[in-house]
Amino acid sequence: MLAAGLLGARDARGAVRLAAGAAAAFAAACLPFAGRPDALAAPYRFHAVRLLTGESLPYLPLRALGVVDRPERAWFEVAAPDWVPAATLAVTAALLAALAVAAARRPGRAVALAAAAPAVFLLGNRIFSPQFLLPLALVWAVGMAGGRAARRTGVLLAVAATANHAVWPTAAPRWEVLQVVLFAAGVTATVILVNSRHLTLTAGQQLGRTVTDVQRVP
Repeated sequence: MLAAGLLGARDARGAVRLAAGAAAAFAAACLPFAGRPDALAAPYRFHAVRLLTGESLPYLPLRALGVVDRPERAWFEVAAPDWVPAATLAVTAALLAALAVAAARRPGRAVALAAAAPAVFLLGNRIFSPQFLLPLALVWAVGMAGGRAARRTGVLLAVAATANHAVWPTAAPRWEVLQVVLFAAGVTATVILVNSRHLTLTAGQQLGRTVTDVQRVP
């Protein structure tokens, strides 16, 4: 998202540097698996074949439309048509692509849109786990800079965490209702993040300089 914003701000050199830095960081994380391609690819192969679970956001509209049945437990995999995994992945990819396009068209919003990207990925995933709320809380906290937005995000986080705990490990019988509450709070918090004023650069600020300053923070 930030690279798209830099391109939109006509800073191709900055976009290339940022993309190269991200690629180098990923390569460094993969170094322990050097010479072991099977071990490196194992997590990707494992998750690629996982099916839709009842505690995911895509389950809710599919359940409402009668495409899938209700599993016994929220975290159980759901019997679904073969096209469902590909469809959920396509929707998530389309949303992320839309964020990138928006960042390119409005570079001043690139920081907020980049911050929201992990939330979009985690919320749109066909598999949702309780621990996902930890990185989501960090993402939503980026948009908290005091005032009403911070209070609203704090309340939404508390609501989402409570609903999340009631689904697992409490295993409340009406977990579908709790899932609606959880994801409604999560989507709302993400919208607040995208619209955070303190993450929006003014016309007098340069995205490239802002990204460089962030990278220099120890």
